[in-house]
Amino acid sequence: MAILNFPNSPVDGDSFSFTNLSGGTTQYLYDSDRTLWYINASGVIGPTGTAGADGADGLGFTGGSYDSATGIITFTSDDGLGFTTTDVRGATGAQGPIGATGPLDSAAAISLIQENGVTTGKAIAMAIVFG
Repeated sequence: MAILNFPNSPVDGDSFSFTNLSGGTTQYLYDSDRTLWYINASGVIGPTGTAGADGADGLGFTGGSYDSATGIITFTSDDGLGFTTTDVRGATGAQGPIGATGPLDSAAAISLIQENGVTTGKAIAMAIVFG
């Protein structure tokens, strides 16, 4: 007769299986009210059988797309469960800070000279350099 080594500190409903030398398995359940292990009412569980063949592929989602112009996601399926979302884009963010002033080109330099009526050295030199 084999010695069974049940788990320590079981809780009600815990199960313990013992496989005998012929491959049969007996399942024991713990009853905390009676503080004992008992054989499951179904008795001995036979050896595991061989695995069956794989089943046919099921239906399901086949793809998806995102429209960046509308923010809508479309899910497609071959089982009629495809759907589209509402616009998933968040709210427009706050205006960012004003950027740094870019370089002065010749058209801008001439415009500044004309607008301000400047005909002194620096303005004329800028017009010569840029224009």
